[in-house]
Amino acid sequence: MSRRRITALLLALVTGLGLATLIPATSFAAGCAAPWSASTVYTGGLGASYNGHNWSAKWWTQGEAPSTGGSGVWADQGTCDSGTPTPPPGGGGCTYPAWAAGTAYTTGSIVTYTNGGLYIATHDNPGYDPTISTWYWSPYTCTGGGGGTTPPPIPADSWSPKPSSTRCSPTGTPSTVTPA
Repeated sequence: MSRRRITALLLALVTGLGLATLIPATSFAAGCAAPWSASTVYTGGLGASYNGHNWSAKWWTQGEAPSTGGSGVWADQGTCDSGTPTPPPGGGGCTYPAWAAGTAYTTGSIVTYTNGGLYIATHDNPGYDPTISTWYWSPYTCTGGGGGTTPPPIPADSWSPKPSSTRCSPTGTPSTVTPA
């Protein structure tokens, strides 16, 4: 074989390996949260999987299937790879959606960051990095109840009512609002 052909072959091989290293061959979806249930109460930051997507509740809801329509209570967290929950490290019950840059998060949303740590949104934000934007996020310690019905406390200065006839107080207790 000529020297030119060997050089061209080596150059093509190095280029191919370089591109394979820089550009992943496949992408993967996040693991699915626990499947949505009409009888479960979801509060801000709690998640569920529905129709191949992970969803995060923005505020208290029950019986409203996750979608981008309706009252707007659900935030789509992207596709997930199966209908079964991803088991958390150590076998605990703390499963929260993966943080995604550019995804809008409301106060009280809880996410799992890329380092495996949990963070709670202390202020509404458009997807700022929890480890950098510490005014918008605080570390969150799970007590084994991820996906449960008791919300974490929300700072009183950041709570605001949502457009609904049923609302939650900052403690997460639903109440019926009587129009003035």
